[in-house]
Amino acid sequence: MEAMKNSRLFEKFLTAFCLAFALCQTASAQSTDWQTTEGGQVRVVGYMAEELKPLTEESSTQEPGHLYLTGLIDIELKDGWHTYWRNPGSTGMAPEITLEQGGKADILFPAPKLIMDGKEWTFGYEGHVMLPFTTIVDKQQKRLAGDVTVGLCETICLPHTVSFRFDLDKPADILAQGQIKTARAALPELKPAGFRIHAVSYLKDDNTISTFSLSFTRPQGTAAVGQVFLSSETLQLGIAKYQDTSKHEETETDTYSVSVSGFSRDDKDSGFRYTAILDNGTAFSGSGVIEFVQFGSFGADKASSYKTFELKAPPKNKQ
Repeated sequence: MEAMKNSRLFEKFLTAFCLAFALCQTASAQSTDWQTTEGGQVRVVGYMAEELKPLTEESSTQEPGHLYLTGLIDIELKDGWHTYWRNPGSTGMAPEITLEQGGKADILFPAPKLIMDGKEWTFGYEGHVMLPFTTIVDKQQKRLAGDVTVGLCETICLPHTVSFRFDLDKPADILAQGQIKTARAALPELKPAGFRIHAVSYLKDDNTISTFSLSFTRPQGTAAVGQVFLSSETLQLGIAKYQDTSKHEETETDTYSVSVSGFSRDDKDSGFRYTAILDNGTAFSGSGVIEFVQFGSFGADKASSYKTFELKAPPKNKQ
């Protein structure tokens, strides 16, 4: 009797061991090995797949089905090291993905932090960082392969590349899916209801700008915008510095000043993306376009006030 009991216990142990081993084996098949570098380690975690449905029945007869894939760039940094947001600041490098089959992969970013090193600055992350990425592929495609390059920085910045190759008939197991879902849940939300964004700048005589004003108008009594981070594919945008908060009958407006380098309206567009963090800790993201006003449009007083514009000292909870 005792021997039979021990035998059953051994069978349960063996079953649990085999299951755990299988999960570990599956998990390793769904991600690359950790690639170790001086500043930490990086890997790419395999994908979750969602089928894209056609917008109309007619389009389904004209286009093959596509899959919406979400993977993950997993970064563990050593103390004193950091990596970068989509706007890497004055000296960094934003993460990049190159796909073997061509096409485009979009990296999704949680809210960053401002990191200062003397006079140099960057927007980025420290510690454990998880960056989801998405791409759309044809259902007939057999694999997803490419290279991820990230910059890891302490006193110097080192690029690090991880190659990945995932078979598209083997989606992520439950462990990898959990990581991807956790990373997606940490992303900024959409702009809250009732918020309005406005960006305006005054053109100089040579048709250039050096700063623009960015305002967030929100329902009165809601959490204020405490931090703002900006990026652009064409503009070199600096740190958003808090100016003031004005109160109106039913709304309040938080205004920031943003420096711009190398901009000319003649040859570049003025689109930007932002991530804002409210005083209650909630982050949201969106996009906008800078509106331009020529000097003299509002008379000499307006032009003069722009020329003598100075930054105010922000409150402690503002940038």
